[in-house]
Amino acid sequence: MSEVDIASISEKRYTTKYYDGSKEVSKSDLIKLLTVLRNSPSSVNSQPWHFFIINNKNNPNLLLSGVLDFNHSRIADSTYTIVFCIRKSMDNEYLEHLTNTEINDNRFENLDIAQEMDKGRRYFVELNNSSSEELKNWESKQLYLALGQFMFAAA
Repeated sequence: MSEVDIASISEKRYTTKYYDGSKEVSKSDLIKLLTVLRNSPSSVNSQPWHFFIINNKNNPNLLLSGVLDFNHSRIADSTYTIVFCIRKSMDNEYLEHLTNTEINDNRFENLDIAQEMDKGRRYFVELNNSSSEELKNWESKQLYLALGQFMFAAA
């Protein structure tokens, strides 16, 4: 694997303000970027997010009513828009789903380790769940990790 010079990447980064509507993001590039999102780190592997991928060529007006006018062309001229969202809650059903998914993916040598991970995750969720605002704040920080991963991959 070749070495990545992140300082050089950061010197070349820029914020895209306008998109060339005649160019498209390929399906294979989109799949790679979505894989980065799926594999993004989060505190105690909580993954408190949803990502909605909108194909702007197939649904040109889907998001426009919720976006300020000066951003309309940015959506209309881009191939895809990815909306980053946090969960409304981290209830028992969701936490069980995470643990069961990790078990099914063979992430643990044995069930004792899975139970310890679940216990630790629940501790941190409860630690940050004394109010809906506190949970939202904690989840938003996790979402920023995914955004950072995504932006690095897209660079």
